[in-house]
Amino acid sequence: MSDDPFRQAYTDVEPWRTLWKYLECALQSLPETSWTPQFPKPEANQPPEIERTAIRNAILANANRNAPAIEQAIIQYSKEQHWPELAPEPAYFLRLIHGSVLDFVGRMGAKSGGVPNTIFPFPKASIENVAHWLLTDWWLHHGLRDYAKSQTSDEGIFFRYFA
Repeated sequence: MSDDPFRQAYTDVEPWRTLWKYLECALQSLPETSWTPQFPKPEANQPPEIERTAIRNAILANANRNAPAIEQAIIQYSKEQHWPELAPEPAYFLRLIHGSVLDFVGRMGAKSGGVPNTIFPFPKASIENVAHWLLTDWWLHHGLRDYAKSQTSDEGIFFRYFA
């Protein structure tokens, strides 16, 4: 490997892979739940943007209502490597959050084949601290937006009513 610290930082994907394994293990040990969010049904001849706004508001309300239980569960898992007893709603959101974060971590290089590289060097923090940040702050600012976008797309709306 080169003595170039920039190159070393962007080709060391091992911390991302370690984080991937940590998150994957956490996801596999999460309890299953059949709970799913209920979104408002559209009124006849309602403009699509009104429906999309109602769905986004419902998603945000669900996420905000469950945020304290989710964060406490994440803290316990990072300390004890097992989940506390979870109600169905937080369990659903934790599965959703883990899927979103695993996708992001995979794009950082954890799933790369061939010559390893990443677009961001791993933060100078423990695996547990990076996982906690990704599962809480990052998801609330980025993952939640992507989830809301998927649920308010034409395909998301169609699937909800006709699948």
